[in-house]
Amino acid sequence: MKPRITVYLTEGQLDHLRREAARQRVSLSRYATERLVPPGQEEGGGDVPAEKLATSVRKMLAERADALAENLRTVIVMLDQLVRLSTPDEQHYRAWQQTVEELLRQPPAQRASGNGTHA
Repeated sequence: MKPRITVYLTEGQLDHLRREAARQRVSLSRYATERLVPPGQEEGGGDVPAEKLATSVRKMLAERADALAENLRTVIVMLDQLVRLSTPDEQHYRAWQQTVEELLRQPPAQRASGNGTHA
């Protein structure tokens, strides 16, 4: 015989579980068990499908972050070239670059301007 556990629920919670079990056409016991220990999860082992999903999501996010970083680098180069072409001389251009570098070194909280927008 399998070990038993006791769970204390309100009437509303119990009614909800019963409705969901009936909707899925399984017993209340089976529904509760599947909610506590999802199918595929082995005793003592990890939830392999969840681990695979997490790994896949992390890989996808890393690839997307790399693509976004590449796009950002392109925009930075384009903006830098635009400023270089529109500044009257090299001294003004270097001053603009130094101001941008100083701004980027500041923590995000310090970058906020007085009107609530970020620089």
